[in-house]
Amino acid sequence: MVELKDFVRQFTRQDILKDMNIMKLGREFYHVPADLSAVVKRSQVRPEFAGTLLAAQRGGEGLRPSSQLLDILVGTDAKRVIVTRQAEWLCICGRPPLLSSVVDKKGDPQRGDVVLIMNMDGECIGYGKLNDSWGRKTGIITLLYDIGDFLRRERKLKPGKSRPHRS
Repeated sequence: MVELKDFVRQFTRQDILKDMNIMKLGREFYHVPADLSAVVKRSQVRPEFAGTLLAAQRGGEGLRPSSQLLDILVGTDAKRVIVTRQAEWLCICGRPPLLSSVVDKKGDPQRGDVVLIMNMDGECIGYGKLNDSWGRKTGIITLLYDIGDFLRRERKLKPGKSRPHRS
């Protein structure tokens, strides 16, 4: 639970987890509604998952947040940047956004801050670390997670399958 609190603290000082019933199952943290939590606790079989996935522990690399946790962070005072449509697509493909593609920022993010990366529709597409000062337009935001990550990992798991042919 400490790992999850530390992860959230990178973005906001608001205690967004205090009213949540958090349950750790294996290496994953879930937000479990009270009624489901009672069923899980009475069960003699340990479930694989329950409720809404918030984050999963990665071997010594810290936590990998779920998109749901990032969406929860959007509702806080978390520092964030809003990027252009082109940068949004590149970010989803795993490419770090350039500071020149940032059209707006909230919470006064500075060099070294961890920020949510948002598209122009207000949706969180990932998070990263601001590596350069705002005066350097050629600087980048190091991408730590983006919503395309899952699809890239899935493709790596199926080495025998070829991609569909584009015509």
